[in-house]
Amino acid sequence: MPPTRASKLISLDEAVAWVTPGTHLCVGGFSFHNRPAAFVRALVKRRVGDLVLSSAPSSGYDADLLIGAGLVRRTLLASVSFEHLGQAPSYRRAAEEGTIELVECEEATIVGGLMAAAEGLPAHPVRSLRGSEIARVSPPAARTVELDDEAFYLVPAPRPDVAVLHAQQADRFGNLRMLGGVFCDRLIAKASRRVIATVDELVPPEEIAREPQRTTIPGYMVDAVVEVPWGAHPTSSHGRYLHDEEHLRAYLAAADATRRDPTSNALAAYIRAYVDEPADHQAYLACVGGDSRRRALRQDV
Repeated sequence: MPPTRASKLISLDEAVAWVTPGTHLCVGGFSFHNRPAAFVRALVKRRVGDLVLSSAPSSGYDADLLIGAGLVRRTLLASVSFEHLGQAPSYRRAAEEGTIELVECEEATIVGGLMAAAEGLPAHPVRSLRGSEIARVSPPAARTVELDDEAFYLVPAPRPDVAVLHAQQADRFGNLRMLGGVFCDRLIAKASRRVIATVDELVPPEEIAREPQRTTIPGYMVDAVVEVPWGAHPTSSHGRYLHDEEHLRAYLAAADATRRDPTSNALAAYIRAYVDEPADHQAYLACVGGDSRRRALRQDV
């Protein structure tokens, strides 16, 4: 008989336990799309701190929440924003006050570093930094190399300890289907030591095998799968549901109130209401409006 394949399906609590103080955590998705928000809230609930945080080139809610909760020591982030909704208040406050070690990065340094890690190389040459202020102030861009009489910056490989991604579908063996943008997630998976994927829906392995061309990240690159319906909320999950702009605005209002007045308990109240008090993810979904409200955010697949 052929050997039995091991299931990679674990619980959200088991997955979060992979992140310990000092872990370099890399979060997938882009801006407020396909972000593993349920995982991040579970991490905040456990108050796992002293984290090194990196991300795909643009991050938002997840990074700002982790920083606002005081759990991040060092960041390698190209940008943290809420697009048309405004700046990321907790990230801005931490950067201004110097409560995090902010490593100056932009898209080329993030992607170049991930490429180096994926290739098993100590560094990757990047050309586009020439003439920029990032090249002058960023430690990852400090070294240069001459190739064919042309100077390139050598961006070192970051090699995240744990990456967490969000996909719409997966089987129990870790084969992921992303029904919209893959963004930088495939590269993050290749570059990281361990990869966790939260998914809105588990599908049978037979379905994955029937249409293998729809697999965007194969199971050999994924270490664990967590089924978390609506696990990207309040960010979007492509082809499943839209971002919840009302909730994002509520978070921004709370985080910005605390940025402007450090004595304000607005952000602490948000964390208490949406992270600490809900017993689990289902309880969180009830807090944000239940099925009737979330139906309005659905997309046609």
